[in-house]
Amino acid sequence: MCRRSKLEGVWDNPVQRLISRSYPLDDAKLERVANDHRKILAAARANDLEALIPLLDLCHQKD
Repeated sequence: MCRRSKLEGVWDNPVQRLISRSYPLDDAKLERVANDHRKILAAARANDLEALIPLLDLCHQKD
């Protein structure tokens, strides 16, 4: 429960809300972002840095 409160606090931060609202997400983009994050989590769990580093780079590309 404590972790959830901290996470909710991050999203309540005005700067975070401004940043997250600056990226328009349609259904296709949302699905693509979710799939990218699933791949990131899988690579991190497997400790596969060769796969993880390029995947993390995807998160910082604006498309």
